[in-house]
Amino acid sequence: MQLQSSVKMLSFVSKNIYLAIALIAIVWSLFSSIDNPDHRKTTYAFAEEDTSLITKKINEKKLQNLNRYRLKTDGGQRRSGMGTAFYIGNNMWLTARHVVNKCEQVLIKEHSKKGLIEKILIHPNSDLAVFKHSDTREPAKFKLATNILQSSFTTGFPGGTPGDVALALAGFMAMEERGYNILEKHTIFAVLEKHPTSLGSFGGISGGPSFDRFGNLNGVIVAEFTRRGLLGAVGIEQISWLITASKKDSYFFEEIRNKTEKKLNTNVSQNNFKKVGERLRKEGSVSHLFCIA
Repeated sequence: MQLQSSVKMLSFVSKNIYLAIALIAIVWSLFSSIDNPDHRKTTYAFAEEDTSLITKKINEKKLQNLNRYRLKTDGGQRRSGMGTAFYIGNNMWLTARHVVNKCEQVLIKEHSKKGLIEKILIHPNSDLAVFKHSDTREPAKFKLATNILQSSFTTGFPGGTPGDVALALAGFMAMEERGYNILEKHTIFAVLEKHPTSLGSFGGISGGPSFDRFGNLNGVIVAEFTRRGLLGAVGIEQISWLITASKKDSYFFEEIRNKTEKKLNTNVSQNNFKKVGERLRKEGSVSHLFCIA
């Protein structure tokens, strides 16, 4: 009889211990989710249009003599993916809209950690987006070029791994993205050399900078013509407009301040573009982006 009672008591204690452990786990999970930034979502806003914005309607006439191509982005349900972003000063970063558009979360990699991007500002007539992030490495910033030179370079994370490309100016085209309802002028670059040479596609370098031999920013890479060996980039005019528009947004305005920052100062050529790209990634001027759908 005593043995039977002992067995029942042990069974009762055992069941309740497991119940208590389960309850503790649930409570811990709830409190952790409140404090954990990974449970927050990235929000989006369009930059406010003004009289200086070159709209789609304006470009229908302005770009009618250029050859036109369509940018293919995720249609319907958004999928997770990766891309590139780069630093332009005052904790502000540029990337391609299609890299970050409609993601539940956008994360930026810094060293071995990933930080959540809370808000992204989108250009109303360009495949372009800007966000803020404070990088502890205090990277050198890209300065906007006044014109596009014959030789250019880009760096980022094609295929999710580090990669660098030497480019030559090939011309200009009109880019249409019907899902975004945009029409804009793109700079077209021919690929002269790539590293690693095994790169079959440049997917993942989208959002990366195109810059001249002095390190001045002349575009944001957003498109690839695989068979022709060409890359398409958003031009200086659109970039300049979005940077100016971000200064009018209260969320971004908080980060705009006068401080001394390192400007990207480098002499790039086909002989050293791989080393320059490696340095830009290591120092944080160019970073890896992650879209969590």
